[in-house]
Amino acid sequence: MGTMFWCCLRGVVIDLEFSNFILEAIHYRALAALAKKAGVSTAYVSHIETGVKKPTFRLTVKIAKALKVDWKELAISPITKKIQSLDISELEKQKLNAVLTSISGSLA
Repeated sequence: MGTMFWCCLRGVVIDLEFSNFILEAIHYRALAALAKKAGVSTAYVSHIETGVKKPTFRLTVKIAKALKVDWKELAISPITKKIQSLDISELEKQKLNAVLTSISGSLA
């Protein structure tokens, strides 16, 4: 079958290039729905997703509500992961995490 890849699902042969198109369409619809709920454009949400743009705190909260997750999962978790990856002592990491916890507690 050359360079074309095929997939058989429940007896139906599906061109994987077409299935990628379907997945991209689903992804776009999900981005569009999220953007609508957050009150921004689909392009803006896509830029946030790819790291081109950084959302404001207010938009982070709106996106979290649209996704039905705690805003801290979107805003605080990445920072915590970044702190853990830093080349600093464990004591310094603990201090940074304490500051972060204090900030997130005051914003809740």
